[in-house]
Amino acid sequence: MKNPRAAFAIKQNTLILILSVMCVSNVFSAPVTLALTGSNATGYLAVTGVNTESVEPNSGLPGSKTFDYPYYFDSDIGLWDILIAEKLSASSIYEQDSLPVLNKTVTDADFASAIVGDIEFDDTLVNTSGVSIVSPANLLLTLSDSDYSPKPKPRNVNNEFNWTYQITTSNIQGTGLTFIDGELTAIDLQADIQVDMWFNGQEAFALTPGFFQASALSISGNTFEFNLNVVETQNSPLGQLDDVQMVFNRAGVIDQVIASEEVVEDVPIPPAFLAVLAVLLGWLGQKRIKQRT
Repeated sequence: MKNPRAAFAIKQNTLILILSVMCVSNVFSAPVTLALTGSNATGYLAVTGVNTESVEPNSGLPGSKTFDYPYYFDSDIGLWDILIAEKLSASSIYEQDSLPVLNKTVTDADFASAIVGDIEFDDTLVNTSGVSIVSPANLLLTLSDSDYSPKPKPRNVNNEFNWTYQITTSNIQGTGLTFIDGELTAIDLQADIQVDMWFNGQEAFALTPGFFQASALSISGNTFEFNLNVVETQNSPLGQLDDVQMVFNRAGVIDQVIASEEVVEDVPIPPAFLAVLAVLLGWLGQKRIKQRT
């Protein structure tokens, strides 16, 4: 006759074992998110053709508005075009500089720093020793708009620039992430970029069709670079906007990448060398003993 208590104990232990395996599996298979920040950054995300003024800005004339953003006179339409660029630097070079671009006076205190976005991947793909590669198929790249969207910025006076950007990637190519002994030593990714403008931060009030350019993002080694320059007719909540231009040329160094030469690798000692060393040490020991005697 079977002992019911023993049978219950076996079932209980089996259940505990199954739950333990599940917990361990979840711990090791959980994805990790690597935040990407940048330094030594240059460039900006700039839009023209969206906000124009009939009276020269910052002139003090009747009807003139005050802007921190640069602006220029567009003789083709007879209006002043506000160059909505983020981040701002007095040393930035714009395509319209020859017109010229005026009011290039503001430099953001954090201009040289960047919030790039983040990469999500499974950390079980990364070994603590040797070289590990996480391919583009095994990662999720998300780009941040926090450096570029004018809506939350203090420069957004009178809701003149009341929009946010949605920056998305597609067709991601490249080697991916390279780790040496668990340390990230290089990123090699290229991707198509689309930037959408959402007025009031809402998709229902988006400009369409959005700004798209193939191979507009390149991350190589420890550097990143955007290279988008598009002129399009956009449909806005207030009607059609002709010749809207977006230039996205931000670039810099990714802080999270460690140079491969900084990673100290444990070099294994060949067994043959250890055997020779043991024999040599033994011989020296015997020689010292004979000398003492």
